[in-house]
Amino acid sequence: MNKLSNRTKVVLTLILLFCTSYGYHFYNVTQVKKALDSAYKEDLKKFESEKNMLYIKLINQDKNASRILDSLYSLTIENAKSFNNKTVSFLFFSENIKYNLIDFKYLNTLKIKVESELYNYYQLKKYRSGIAELSKIYGSATQEWEDKLDKEKFFEITTSDNCRPYFENSDKYRLKDNAISEFNRFLADYTVHQKVLQNQDIQIKGKLENQLNNISSSLNANAKRLLSESFDKSEAINSDYEFFKFKWAGEEDFAYEIAKKSIDQSYIDNTLEKVYTEQYRLNSLSNGAMPYSYCYGGSNSGSSSIKVNAGPEDVLVTVKNNRNVVVRHAYVKAYRTFRINVPNGSYQVFFYYGTGWNPKKFMKDTNCGRLVGGFVSNESVSRDPDILQLYNQELQYTLSKQTNGNFSTSGSSKFEAF
Repeated sequence: MNKLSNRTKVVLTLILLFCTSYGYHFYNVTQVKKALDSAYKEDLKKFESEKNMLYIKLINQDKNASRILDSLYSLTIENAKSFNNKTVSFLFFSENIKYNLIDFKYLNTLKIKVESELYNYYQLKKYRSGIAELSKIYGSATQEWEDKLDKEKFFEITTSDNCRPYFENSDKYRLKDNAISEFNRFLADYTVHQKVLQNQDIQIKGKLENQLNNISSSLNANAKRLLSESFDKSEAINSDYEFFKFKWAGEEDFAYEIAKKSIDQSYIDNTLEKVYTEQYRLNSLSNGAMPYSYCYGGSNSGSSSIKVNAGPEDVLVTVKNNRNVVVRHAYVKAYRTFRINVPNGSYQVFFYYGTGWNPKKFMKDTNCGRLVGGFVSNESVSRDPDILQLYNQELQYTLSKQTNGNFSTSGSSKFEAF
């Protein structure tokens, strides 16, 4: 038999040493894994035992604890489980072992969490009982305002870190001593204001209906038809809000609003302007009529006079004194004449032309109130630019274009003329 060389012997010796070392290392790793797994199983049994004891203890203290525990119980093991790493080394061999751990502190945290949830449960139950009683009195308004108001109105909320890191939410809610009574007081206040505004809404709708009936009764057939076609009651009523303040004991005043209705007079006026245009498009006053006598008086006496010869249009003439006050006015029909008598003094004369006299048309606000009555269409206003000085005299205006006439008017406005 051939003898092995020295070199070969060295190689075989190294291989044998490697295999022996790895085998020993593998054995150590296996033993460590078994020991860690056995320790985990023992801890798991202990954990389950302590968890069940805690479950029974809490339920014996309060049967409502079972509902809270059941919602948390299935996740107990997963939440209590954690992982760690252990390194096993021998010579030049090394292996990292990941193994399970049980955190027994979790059970104490679970107990704190359940007790906190129980506290919240009874506080909420007390709150719900109070809300139910208020609902019997105030109906849907209770739910409506419960949803609108902040929780801080009813509860003192405290946050604790005792349940972290296992549970995110650990807030405790304590029902404030005066919360339900103050909510009751608020709902009573709200209900009173709401009923007042609801009654006002009914009155507003009735007022609008009466207004339309009165208007319609004075219209001709064509104007009634136009009113029916163009008037939308829903557009004539505005939806608005009225604001109120309530003093909640121990809290800052808070404002709230209640819906209410109001008549949109501008919509009514705009619609009626179209209707009255149809109603009064051919209407004319009698010659010499004084439609604003309730404001400017109906006198027609004086030592001097202003004679007006109307042209092809009806015209409303106003005469102002040196204090810019209308002292005379008169309606002169087309191609007719009317004499306006005035005391001796200084005056300026204005001419308001148009077609179809609408006795309901708003002109302007004056010292005597709303000035009502005006032409439907083709309106224009002018004035004599000169100031008249009359003393036992008569001045004559001929309001039609004439060749070589000695009088021309200047532009003006209804606000200046009236």
